[in-house]
Amino acid sequence: DSALQATGGWVAGIIFEAWRAGDLSDGHGAPDPLHGLARNILEQLTEDERELLLVTSVLQAVTIERAEALGITAAAVRLSALRCRHLPASWRSDPLWMRCHPRFREYLLERFTQEGGDRVARAWSTVGRLYVADGHAEDAVEAFLTAGELDAGGHAADSCIVSIVERLDFDVARRWLQAFCPSGAPASVGFVTAELLMGT
Repeated sequence: DSALQATGGWVAGIIFEAWRAGDLSDGHGAPDPLHGLARNILEQLTEDERELLLVTSVLQAVTIERAEALGITAAAVRLSALRCRHLPASWRSDPLWMRCHPRFREYLLERFTQEGGDRVARAWSTVGRLYVADGHAEDAVEAFLTAGELDAGGHAADSCIVSIVERLDFDVARRWLQAFCPSGAPASVGFVTAELLMGT
Protein backbone atom coordinates (compact mmCIF):
# COMPACT_ATOMS: atom_id res chain seq x y z
CA ASP A 1 0.00 0.00 0.00
CA SER A 2 2.84 2.41 0.83
CA ALA A 3 4.57 1.70 -2.47
CA LEU A 4 1.37 2.22 -4.44
CA GLN A 5 0.68 5.50 -2.67
CA ALA A 6 4.20 6.78 -3.20
CA THR A 7 4.22 5.94 -6.92
CA GLY A 8 0.70 7.06 -7.78
CA GLY A 9 -0.44 3.48 -8.23
CA TRP A 10 2.25 2.37 -10.64
CA VAL A 11 5.37 0.82 -9.13
CA ALA A 12 6.76 -0.02 -12.57
CA GLY A 13 6.69 3.69 -13.38
CA ILE A 14 9.63 4.26 -11.03
CA ILE A 15 11.99 2.57 -13.47
CA PHE A 16 10.93 4.70 -16.39
CA GLU A 17 10.86 7.94 -14.42
CA ALA A 18 14.44 7.19 -13.33
CA TRP A 19 15.35 6.50 -16.96
CA ARG A 20 14.00 9.87 -18.08
CA ALA A 21 15.36 11.83 -15.10
CA GLY A 22 18.82 10.30 -15.53
CA ASP A 23 18.85 10.92 -19.29
CA LEU A 24 19.75 7.31 -20.01
CA SER A 25 18.62 7.45 -23.64
CA ASP A 26 20.98 6.76 -26.48
CA GLY A 27 21.29 10.47 -27.24
CA HIS A 28 19.63 10.12 -30.64
CA GLY A 29 16.09 11.02 -29.74
CA ALA A 30 15.06 7.50 -28.76
CA PRO A 31 11.35 7.18 -27.96
CA ASP A 32 10.32 7.46 -24.34
CA PRO A 33 10.44 3.84 -23.04
CA LEU A 34 7.38 4.50 -20.93
CA HIS A 35 5.35 5.12 -24.07
CA GLY A 36 6.28 1.67 -25.30
CA LEU A 37 4.97 0.17 -22.07
CA ALA A 38 1.78 2.23 -22.25
CA ARG A 39 1.22 1.20 -25.87
CA ASN A 40 1.65 -2.44 -24.87
CA ILE A 41 -0.95 -2.02 -22.12
CA LEU A 42 -3.47 -0.57 -24.58
CA GLU A 43 -2.91 -3.37 -27.08
CA GLN A 44 -4.05 -5.90 -24.49
CA LEU A 45 -7.41 -4.19 -23.99
CA THR A 46 -10.64 -4.47 -25.94
CA GLU A 47 -11.62 -1.72 -28.38
CA ASP A 48 -14.31 -0.47 -25.98
CA GLU A 49 -11.84 -0.33 -23.09
CA ARG A 50 -9.29 1.55 -25.19
CA GLU A 51 -11.92 4.04 -26.31
CA LEU A 52 -12.91 4.81 -22.72
CA LEU A 53 -9.29 5.38 -21.69
CA LEU A 54 -8.49 7.59 -24.67
CA VAL A 55 -11.62 9.75 -24.59
CA THR A 56 -11.58 10.19 -20.81
CA SER A 57 -7.89 11.14 -20.81
CA VAL A 58 -9.14 14.76 -20.86
CA LEU A 59 -10.31 14.19 -17.26
CA GLN A 60 -8.17 14.25 -14.13
CA ALA A 61 -10.39 11.57 -12.62
CA VAL A 62 -12.95 9.35 -14.36
CA THR A 63 -16.40 8.55 -13.01
CA ILE A 64 -19.31 6.82 -14.70
CA GLU A 65 -21.23 10.09 -14.98
CA ARG A 66 -18.30 11.99 -16.50
CA ALA A 67 -17.54 9.22 -18.96
CA GLU A 68 -21.18 9.26 -20.05
CA ALA A 69 -21.01 13.06 -20.44
CA LEU A 70 -18.14 12.50 -22.87
CA GLY A 71 -20.32 10.17 -24.94
CA ILE A 72 -19.10 6.82 -23.64
CA THR A 73 -21.94 4.31 -23.84
CA ALA A 74 -22.27 1.58 -21.18
CA ALA A 75 -19.69 3.50 -19.15
CA ALA A 76 -20.45 1.56 -15.95
CA VAL A 77 -19.77 -1.77 -17.62
CA ARG A 78 -16.61 -0.58 -19.33
CA LEU A 79 -15.19 1.07 -16.24
CA SER A 80 -15.91 -2.01 -14.13
CA ALA A 81 -14.17 -4.19 -16.72
CA LEU A 82 -11.11 -1.94 -16.68
CA ARG A 83 -10.84 -2.30 -12.93
CA CYS A 84 -10.09 -5.98 -13.45
CA ARG A 85 -7.18 -5.12 -15.71
CA HIS A 86 -3.64 -4.46 -14.56
CA LEU A 87 -3.61 -0.75 -15.28
CA PRO A 88 -1.39 2.02 -13.90
CA ALA A 89 -4.33 3.65 -12.15
CA SER A 90 -5.79 4.29 -8.71
CA TRP A 91 -9.33 3.19 -7.96
CA ARG A 92 -12.08 4.00 -5.50
CA SER A 93 -15.49 2.50 -4.99
CA ASP A 94 -18.95 3.86 -4.20
CA PRO A 95 -19.02 5.68 -6.51
CA LEU A 96 -16.63 4.01 -8.91
CA TRP A 97 -13.70 6.33 -9.65
CA MET A 98 -10.46 5.94 -11.59
CA ARG A 99 -7.38 8.16 -11.79
CA CYS A 100 -4.68 7.11 -14.25
CA HIS A 101 -1.05 7.50 -13.30
CA PRO A 102 0.08 10.94 -14.60
CA ARG A 103 2.58 9.49 -17.06
CA PHE A 104 0.06 6.96 -18.39
CA ARG A 105 -2.56 9.70 -18.75
CA GLU A 106 0.02 11.83 -20.56
CA TYR A 107 0.43 9.07 -23.13
CA LEU A 108 -3.34 8.54 -23.49
CA LEU A 109 -3.97 12.25 -23.93
CA GLU A 110 -1.24 12.48 -26.54
CA ARG A 111 -2.78 9.59 -28.48
CA PHE A 112 -6.26 11.08 -28.24
CA THR A 113 -5.08 14.57 -29.25
CA GLN A 114 -3.33 13.15 -32.31
CA GLU A 115 -6.74 12.08 -33.62
CA GLY A 116 -7.66 15.74 -33.98
CA GLY A 117 -10.98 16.78 -35.42
CA ASP A 118 -14.32 17.56 -33.86
CA ARG A 119 -14.25 14.62 -31.46
CA VAL A 120 -11.31 16.02 -29.51
CA ALA A 121 -12.73 19.55 -29.49
CA ARG A 122 -16.11 18.27 -28.25
CA ALA A 123 -14.44 16.36 -25.44
CA TRP A 124 -12.59 19.45 -24.20
CA SER A 125 -15.73 21.55 -24.52
CA THR A 126 -17.60 19.03 -22.37
CA VAL A 127 -14.82 19.11 -19.80
CA GLY A 128 -15.07 22.89 -19.73
CA ARG A 129 -18.78 22.71 -18.95
CA LEU A 130 -18.14 20.12 -16.24
CA TYR A 131 -15.56 22.42 -14.63
CA VAL A 132 -18.00 25.34 -14.75
CA ALA A 133 -20.66 23.22 -13.05
CA ASP A 134 -18.14 22.25 -10.36
CA GLY A 135 -17.13 25.87 -9.78
CA HIS A 136 -13.63 25.52 -11.26
CA ALA A 137 -13.69 28.47 -13.62
CA GLU A 138 -9.93 28.66 -14.20
CA ASP A 139 -9.72 25.02 -15.29
CA ALA A 140 -12.80 25.60 -17.44
CA VAL A 141 -11.07 28.46 -19.28
CA GLU A 142 -8.12 26.28 -20.24
CA ALA A 143 -10.43 23.49 -21.41
CA PHE A 144 -12.49 25.89 -23.52
CA LEU A 145 -9.33 27.37 -25.03
CA THR A 146 -8.16 23.90 -26.01
CA ALA A 147 -11.57 23.26 -27.56
CA GLY A 148 -11.53 26.56 -29.42
CA GLU A 149 -14.72 27.64 -27.60
CA LEU A 150 -13.87 31.33 -27.24
CA ASP A 151 -17.34 32.53 -26.23
CA ALA A 152 -17.68 30.05 -23.37
CA GLY A 153 -14.05 30.48 -22.43
CA GLY A 154 -14.36 34.26 -22.36
CA HIS A 155 -17.37 34.10 -20.07
CA ALA A 156 -15.54 31.78 -17.66
CA ALA A 157 -12.38 33.89 -17.82
CA ASP A 158 -14.28 37.09 -17.08
CA SER A 159 -15.62 35.54 -13.88
CA CYS A 160 -12.19 34.73 -12.44
CA ILE A 161 -9.52 36.83 -14.16
CA VAL A 162 -9.46 39.41 -11.35
CA SER A 163 -8.53 36.70 -8.83
CA ILE A 164 -5.81 35.54 -11.24
CA VAL A 165 -4.35 39.06 -11.28
CA GLU A 166 -4.67 39.43 -7.50
CA ARG A 167 -2.46 36.40 -7.01
CA LEU A 168 0.02 38.06 -9.41
CA ASP A 169 -0.28 35.43 -12.14
CA PHE A 170 0.10 38.08 -14.84
CA ASP A 171 1.27 35.69 -17.56
CA VAL A 172 -2.00 33.77 -17.42
CA ALA A 173 -4.05 36.96 -17.27
CA ARG A 174 -2.28 38.48 -20.29
CA ARG A 175 -2.68 35.26 -22.26
CA TRP A 176 -6.42 35.27 -21.54
CA LEU A 177 -6.76 38.94 -22.45
CA GLN A 178 -4.99 38.32 -25.73
CA ALA A 179 -7.23 35.32 -26.49
CA PHE A 180 -10.57 36.81 -25.49
CA CYS A 181 -10.08 40.58 -25.92
CA PRO A 182 -8.18 41.25 -29.12
CA SER A 183 -7.18 44.85 -29.75
CA GLY A 184 -10.18 47.07 -30.32
CA ALA A 185 -12.75 44.54 -29.14
CA PRO A 186 -15.17 45.60 -26.37
CA ALA A 187 -14.14 44.23 -22.99
CA SER A 188 -16.33 43.17 -20.07
CA VAL A 189 -16.00 44.40 -16.49
CA GLY A 190 -13.73 41.58 -15.35
CA PHE A 191 -11.29 42.06 -18.20
CA VAL A 192 -11.22 45.85 -17.82
CA THR A 193 -10.61 45.53 -14.08
CA ALA A 194 -7.78 43.05 -14.70
CA GLU A 195 -6.13 45.41 -17.15
CA LEU A 196 -6.38 48.32 -14.72
CA LEU A 197 -4.92 46.26 -11.86
CA MET A 198 -1.97 45.26 -14.03
CA GLY A 199 -1.52 48.83 -15.21
CA THR A 200 -1.77 47.88 -18.88
